[in-house]
Amino acid sequence: MAAKRNLIKIVMGLEIVATAVNVNFLGMGMKGNGLDSLAQIYVALNMAVSAALLALALSLVVVLYRHYGTLDSSKIARLRW
Repeated sequence: MAAKRNLIKIVMGLEIVATAVNVNFLGMGMKGNGLDSLAQIYVALNMAVSAALLALALSLVVVLYRHYGTLDSSKIARLRW
């Protein structure tokens, strides 16, 4: 994910990592015959926050594409120090 230059691929990678965290919490919340309710609540909350962050990230990508005309993060010079 860090080696990618396309902003869409970076956002997709972050979403995959967030989904992996949710699966991890569900796996850790397994009890003898069911799933812990605290793990379910945490995953539901994390999914809502993740969806909001995804919408924000994609809107920023759209704004950057309209302003610079490219999705290549190395060509966007103003994001560098």
